[in-house]
Order: sequence, then C-alpha cells, then structure tokens
Amino acid sequence: MQTTSRMAGRTDFVSGVVKTTVDPVALPIATVAQSFHDFRLGLFKSGSLIEENRRLRALAQAAELYGGRLQALETELEEVRKLAKFAESVGKIRIPARVVHYAPLENRLTINAGSDRLVRQGLPVIAGEGLVGIVQTVDAKTAQVLLLSSPPPFKIGAKVLRDPPAFGLLHGEAADRLSVEFMEANTPIENGDWVVTSGFSEQIPANIPIGRIVQVRRDEEFGTRVAQVFPAVQIGRIRDVVVLR
Repeated sequence: MQTTSRMAGRTDFVSGVVKTTVDPVALPIATVAQSFHDFRLGLFKSGSLIEENRRLRALAQAAELYGGRLQALETELEEVRKLAKFAESVGKIRIPARVVHYAPLENRLTINAGSDRLVRQGLPVIAGEGLVGIVQTVDAKTAQVLLLSSPPPFKIGAKVLRDPPAFGLLHGEAADRLSVEFMEANTPIENGDWVVTSGFSEQIPANIPIGRIVQVRRDEEFGTRVAQVFPAVQIGRIRDVVVLR
C-alpha cells in the first residue's frame, strides 16, 4: 500500500493516520527537549558566556570613547585650521603656542612660549575666533597673558564695524562680558554689530575680532555711550594660540 501510494505521488492511509496521531504529541516533546538542551548548554558554558558578554561590553565602551575622542580631535583640528588661516591674514610674525594653564579668577592664562622664542611684553595673543589677550609678563619658557576680560585699568582701542566706524575703549567686566566706552553719546551702534581692534596700537593690528554687541546703554552722568560685548573667543575651550610679533 505504501509503495503503491508513493509511486502515485500521494500519502497512504496508514502513514496519514500515524502522522496525524504522532505529530501533535511529538512537537511539544521536541520543544521541551530543545529547551532542556539549551539550558544544559548554557549551564556548562556559563563561564565562557559571561566572559564573552564582558568582552562585548568592553568593546562597546571602547567604541563609544573612541567616537567621543574622535569628535574632540576633529573639533580641535578645525580650531587649528581657523587659527592658522586667521593668523596668516594678519601680516605679522606668528609664534605658535599652547595654553598650559588658565586662571579665570585672575583673568590670565599661561602659554608655553617665552623669551626663548622672542615673545615679549605687550604682544597680542589670538585664537581662531579672535583676540585672546595681551602678553603681560615673560619668562624663558612661558608667558602670562592678560585676558580681555580683565577690568580697568586694562583697556585697548576698539572699533565697531560700521560706515563710518565708531571708535572706543574696551575693557572687561566678566568672562563672558566686555564693555566698550564711546565718547559721543550719539554714536550710531546697534546690537549685533561686530567689534574689532582699532589698529591705533603699534603692536596690535587692526580688525582682529573681539565680539558682538549685545546691549547698548547711555551713561547720562558722563555723557558717553557704553556697549556690552559678548566675546568671540570662549577662553575655557581654547588650547592652541598664536602670539603676533
């Protein structure tokens, strides 16, 4: 019967009855057997599985750290590119240096370039976004830079990029706030105007970016106009600078 049915391409009656009877029982048994096998395999290989899990987690953490570090390096490289391009356009001898210490409460930072590289007092220090400060003291291997955030008596000449430009004196108020005083109370300035170096100093070239005006007020007592400026350079983030000589 089986041979005849197979030759005819169909299932014989007896095989069909057996299949219908056995398969519903065999399937749960096979599932339980496979689960027991997986449990036994996991039990015997638990040590290696735990170690593999640790290895995979370590690789995931390493990949995350690598991605963060790569992004930081790309940001730093972009800063160096901007610094090199900007410093080249100023037309002065460029002395590259690196920030080795930042003292925000003293409005100073230390760079790893000193008299051995012809750094001297009064030279401007720039980053990729603009002016950082002025060299105040110099040692053989390092120099102290007085930041733009320094309060009076520290002041430098500044101008607002308008037509005609407006000139004033800039000094610091806080790490994120500078002030420019204009002698004329009616000086035409507005929020968003760029403030740059005036160029009146022999050592500080003109048109080095300082920041943007964020507020303008009039000092009625002294008959002057004062603009608050948000600095272009975020001091806490910079690593590479250039001294202009």
